[in-house]
Amino acid sequence: MLDDRPIRVDFDRGFEEGRQWGRGRSGVQALQTMICPCVVVVRKN
Repeated sequence: MLDDRPIRVDFDRGFEEGRQWGRGRSGVQALQTMICPCVVVVRKN
């Protein structure tokens, strides 16, 4: 429980070392802007 809410944990069958962060329910990379539109990602080229 976290803040009186249950925490659900699933095994990630598509896990690859180095790509463990930002994976969505479908198993593909998820962009932070898709998860929370209030976050703006600025990249300097």
